[in-house]
Amino acid sequence: MVDALKATGIPMGTWYEWLWRHEECSEMYARARESRGELLAEGIVAHAMTADRENANAVRVQVDAMKWAAARLAPKRWGDKAAVEVTGKNGGPVAMELVVRDVADES
Repeated sequence: MVDALKATGIPMGTWYEWLWRHEECSEMYARARESRGELLAEGIVAHAMTADRENANAVRVQVDAMKWAAARLAPKRWGDKAAVEVTGKNGGPVAMELVVRDVADES
């Protein structure tokens, strides 16, 4: 995107302001970024298959960069998944207590 903006002379700030003001275009841009993430992810395996003894480390770095970019561009599909589990004491259920106060009586 940066190259396209430079080629057309549009400042980056203007681009982001325009996206902020035009919801439909912002949604289209988000979908395009997700599609780009999908394309990167699809190319990872093919790129990894080009590795041989001489270039294995370089290909590994490139594949890692492609995975990182795919995870940022399409996080729902390729991003890291984190699960949070809440449990009570010794792995049991969470103890909850409901306290009801009448604030009218406190004045």
